[in-house]
Amino acid sequence: MRFKNVVLVFAAAAVLMGQPADMGVMLQRAIRLENVQGDLSGAIDLYKKVVAGATDRAITAKALLGLGECYEKQGNAQAQKAYERLVKEFGDQAEAARTAQARLAALGRARGGDGVVAQLITRDVYLETSFEGLTGRVTPDGRLYVFVDPVSGNLAVRDLESGAVKRLTNDGTGIRGGDAHAAYPTPSRDGKQIAFVWLSATSRDRDYPSELRVMSIDGSGMRTIPAPSGRDYPTWVVDWTPDGKSILIYSTAVPESTPLFRMPSTLKAGWRRGFATVDLKTAEMHPIVRSYALRTGGLSPDGRWLLYSEPIPPGSSNWGIFALDTQNAKETAIVSGPGRNLGAMWVPGTDRIVFRSDRKGKNGIWTVGFKDGAAAGDPILIKPDAGDYTPLGVSRDGSLFYGLSHESSDIYSAAVDPVTLRVQGKPAIAVASYPGRNMWPSWSPSGDAFAYYSDRETEGGSRLVIRHSDGKETVASVPFQNFDFAPNWCGANLAGHQSQLFDTTTGERRRQLQVKATFRGGFWVGIAPDCESAYVSNPTADGLKRRIYRYEIATGKETDLLVDGGELARMPLVSPDRHWVAFRGKLEGSATTTVLLLPAQGGSLRALDVNGLNDCGYSWTPDSKRLLLSRRVEGAAGTGPEDEFFWISVEGGAPQPIGIRMRAGFASNHVNGASLSAPSLSPDGKRLLYSATETSNELWLLRNLPLK
Repeated sequence: MRFKNVVLVFAAAAVLMGQPADMGVMLQRAIRLENVQGDLSGAIDLYKKVVAGATDRAITAKALLGLGECYEKQGNAQAQKAYERLVKEFGDQAEAARTAQARLAALGRARGGDGVVAQLITRDVYLETSFEGLTGRVTPDGRLYVFVDPVSGNLAVRDLESGAVKRLTNDGTGIRGGDAHAAYPTPSRDGKQIAFVWLSATSRDRDYPSELRVMSIDGSGMRTIPAPSGRDYPTWVVDWTPDGKSILIYSTAVPESTPLFRMPSTLKAGWRRGFATVDLKTAEMHPIVRSYALRTGGLSPDGRWLLYSEPIPPGSSNWGIFALDTQNAKETAIVSGPGRNLGAMWVPGTDRIVFRSDRKGKNGIWTVGFKDGAAAGDPILIKPDAGDYTPLGVSRDGSLFYGLSHESSDIYSAAVDPVTLRVQGKPAIAVASYPGRNMWPSWSPSGDAFAYYSDRETEGGSRLVIRHSDGKETVASVPFQNFDFAPNWCGANLAGHQSQLFDTTTGERRRQLQVKATFRGGFWVGIAPDCESAYVSNPTADGLKRRIYRYEIATGKETDLLVDGGELARMPLVSPDRHWVAFRGKLEGSATTTVLLLPAQGGSLRALDVNGLNDCGYSWTPDSKRLLLSRRVEGAAGTGPEDEFFWISVEGGAPQPIGIRMRAGFASNHVNGASLSAPSLSPDGKRLLYSATETSNELWLLRNLPLK
């Protein structure tokens, strides 16, 4: 099916979407005010207007839910009325109604006398949810938040009452691979000192040296704890011992004589990673166990038990919580059963543990007792529907501090000059449905439509969606659990990230594109525009070299294009004319990550001159002469880094900005800001689609926990 005047259609849509009368766009603005900018009063005003003016019941229900959430954050009793109206009048909107019912139940429990109160402490905090060690901790008195500054990489402390931030170190250079920065800051139990790892600058983006450091909470008296001779010291700091004389670390220097714990037989020989305590006075290491990196919650109040989470059984989606006796390396199960039980932390001065669990369907905050080396009683639900939070500490008065991240991703459309690629006018939202949940757009080769991913919770996860020029959409028949790149068009069909071929007119899956790798480690695949071949980057069978080859999907035939000693090249992207394959990576022997070009028929890799390249989607221009990418640049003084789109010619030369620039995020769910990704230029070169992702982080306090 063919469509005409696609540019005019999108231009008209952009004008319409910019009008205040569009309730979907107004709802989106309200969501952004609430979750990104923290303007609750402004969000409430917009939510009220949407409730009063929207004719779409789904939009009205979402506005009522947002209104209730804003009121609840303010401690305003109007939250209950908003939730009750949603449940009573919009029960057909199942997802919103269920959420409102859960919030009403939580409010009811608080009124009923258990006294548990959730309080928003501050916004604009830094949360790192991976194992990079950049998330901070709240001091045991609940007064300070110790963290790693996401711009400079320096250690800093934030007063949670006044909001004042003080930098404690000054020699950080950033948080990207190879930068010098602090990691895993951990306050002592008396709140007077901080232990942390310092990663030194290096030309490599991995395997750089680390030091164990300790300083006073005011930044004075910093000292480095000497490492065993010739050994890299801690991988991360886990906890302090109760007496404040030693630190629990996960190290790469644990002696092979240390008992093994939860280790596959294939990795037992020579394994040196594990848990140990380090005496701060003598620097002597006292190994506990060699093991994988468990998701640990630290030492018990008496220092005997190491708390952690692990899948049960190994490889399962169910996680249990365990305690390891540091005296004899014996394990005790505390929480098992269905669901993911994670984020466990000891409550100071008690025999209780708090943890996160989705055992009832959604993440809630739970507590359970631990006495005489065993679980004491059944888990108790403290707060339902708590979100995907990051635990940040439990204070001595029994209050839980935790972080919540909000992410909003939308697709924008902008007119561009087809010659200079400079943006003409102001970009506008291209998809108004499911606001905040749309990303990774990709134009069809004919310009009739574009595809994108949409996180549609009520439909079972992220969906591949094809939006036609008349505004109608075709939704793929199966959900996508993970995706990293924009969809890849192959004539009338479409291949998603998981290499599944879809019919763009029906959304039905036609077949799986089977691409194999020759090494058990990671590999990257780029599908050619005709969907007949793929370009694969992965290590050789022995894991010692980089191999790039063409893979014929129908026959399985492999043709080597390059084998060298370089690091793995990622994100292969085949040009429309099939002359080039672009990668993100390094030339052999180089320390610089940039854009690499390889002739599609084989040859030598060539590097383009790009600094600050973002690790996100990129695209070719339709004529295969330029690449559109996103990079990180310095913003105005005091504002932190920004992301911008630019193009670079395959012939080389300097990157050329196109006029779209936003405050930078530090990858998904990390720091407040926005990230630009997935630029896609229409076949006539006049229309640009792209994703803009804004993230907002909050620090919450849960008071009056039932700890008896």
